[in-house]
Amino acid sequence: MLANPFIPKRPHPKQAEFLLDVSPEVMFGGAAGGGKSEALLMAALQFVDVPGYSAILFRRTYADLAMPGALMSRSQEWLNGTGARWADKEKTWHFPKGATLTFGYLDSKDDRFRYQSTEFQFVGFDELTHFLEIDYTFLFSRLRRLKTSSIPIRMRAGTNPGGRGHAWVKKRFLSPDSMARGRVFIPSKIADNPSLDAAEYTAALGELDSFTRNQMLKGDWTDFKGNHFFPGSWPAYVNLGDSFAIGPMGVRQVFIRSQLSYIIAVDWATGEKNTSDCTAMVVGGLLPDGRILILDVVNERLSKEASPLKLAGLCAKWPGAVVCTEDDVYSQMMQAECRRFRGIPEMRMLAIESRAKIVRCTPAIIHAENKRILRPDNDPPWWEEYSDQLSAFTGIQTEHDDMVDATGMIARMADKLKGSRGGSGPMLLVPGKDVW
Repeated sequence: MLANPFIPKRPHPKQAEFLLDVSPEVMFGGAAGGGKSEALLMAALQFVDVPGYSAILFRRTYADLAMPGALMSRSQEWLNGTGARWADKEKTWHFPKGATLTFGYLDSKDDRFRYQSTEFQFVGFDELTHFLEIDYTFLFSRLRRLKTSSIPIRMRAGTNPGGRGHAWVKKRFLSPDSMARGRVFIPSKIADNPSLDAAEYTAALGELDSFTRNQMLKGDWTDFKGNHFFPGSWPAYVNLGDSFAIGPMGVRQVFIRSQLSYIIAVDWATGEKNTSDCTAMVVGGLLPDGRILILDVVNERLSKEASPLKLAGLCAKWPGAVVCTEDDVYSQMMQAECRRFRGIPEMRMLAIESRAKIVRCTPAIIHAENKRILRPDNDPPWWEEYSDQLSAFTGIQTEHDDMVDATGMIARMADKLKGSRGGSGPMLLVPGKDVW
């Protein structure tokens, strides 16, 4: 490491601990100012003197990669004039002996598939809590090496607490069994980074609220302020095919499908480019007592022509569903498009009573806080992305929160339907001892 001509800085002790760890999966950081981005760049450059070595470093967006002081600009400071050659189109450094270091991003849900034909010996994620877990785990499939190679296969990450992925990152690296699973967390704080003016940086963090300051200064993972849904803690239901069961064995409530009212809430998007929002369709099952089962989710970038086709498929899958959307100009246009499809009922238009997203989502937040929104117990393919998006919702406008909007509509429509039938109580089938 110290003789590597492509690493101009001497690692401080915590960085050295991170660089010398041979575990397959290591996360570094926790607090701000601990030198995590610098450590990731060092780690990626460790074996660039070995022919055939290939590394990649990810930020969530290209803008995150390219901003001053971030990974890509810092690599320019370190590597210009060293014999390494920069290929701007591929965002890749090529080293004299044939090794490469590439910079990538995973902004949309399909970006990970751009890397499905590549292979690396090192994959690094800067600010891991900004990513979806499915993107992180997919990149393990790109880690490989030749049998004759002595280069270690490494998945590395650096991050602070908070962000859209706080819950899954905490569970993966800070659970009691994380070490047993080969997942190492090396904490680093401001005091561990001697190259930083700790007093000045700490004073700057003093402008933050106490909660965020503890996350940045102490690396506090104990909570995540701003989240309103915590979908991972929702009660679970079991889909039994012709019925749905809720609760533990022995006291389980069973609802047959005819006792549910289906609701499909649609948050339309206006494009199918990679930068566009997705069209989100969330299917909720309204129980007689007002609880809501999240049954199905579609979240895709769809054209104006493809969206009604997708909705028609959901209506066929969940017959008799009430379809709702927010009453704006584009939704009115899409309603006219949907009238051409026999299987789509006339959509219920929900009044936009406030431009504030947090206000429109409040009914869903109240249902969630009172454990009246239920999740499937078998983690269907859409659950992870849906759960991650709701976990990241802080109540303000974000880049992509389409499933949050649709979930808010589900709750508003459910309240209307429950009120229209007088709030009748639940109809239960309680299994006898001979059944369970």
